[in-house]
Amino acid sequence: MMGSAELCKVVGISYRQLDYWCRLGYITCERDGESSGHYRRFGPEAIAQATTLRDRSLVRRAPLSSPLVNAVTLRS
Repeated sequence: MMGSAELCKVVGISYRQLDYWCRLGYITCERDGESSGHYRRFGPEAIAQATTLRDRSLVRRAPLSSPLVNAVTLRS
C-alpha cells in the first residue's frame, strides 16, 4: 500500500489528476475516514488503473502520427 504522493511519483501524474480520477471512481483506494483531510491508501490494482488512465489520456493528446500513439495502440 502507498499514499497519494508516492502513487503520483510512481505513475508520473499530478495529485490533481489522481484526485479527479478518484472522485470519479476510476481508481479504487482505501481511506482512513470518509471526510476530506483523511489519507488515501492505494494498492497494486490502483497503480495499474492509474497507469492505464495515464496512457489513454496521453494517446488522446498526442498527434495521430506520434510514435507514442503507435506504441500504446500496439500494447492494447
